[in-house]
Amino acid sequence: MFSLNEFVTQIRDYVEPKTGKLCDLGFEQQYEVFEIYFRSIKAVFLEQWDAHKSYILKIVGFGGLMKAFY
Repeated sequence: MFSLNEFVTQIRDYVEPKTGKLCDLGFEQQYEVFEIYFRSIKAVFLEQWDAHKSYILKIVGFGGLMKAFY
């Protein structure tokens, strides 16, 4: 896994209150958007999602998913 600091760094561009790409959505709506996105990633990459050595579970994989998000 990766640190909370890295997680925040990766999602900041989306959830920043005034300038984020999702700033028009409330917190709960933003949460739902991310939940749907990551459930979809998990469904497509189920084997990699469960593999401990998978890059999806490392910051480099998470960063790539976040860049592909918007």
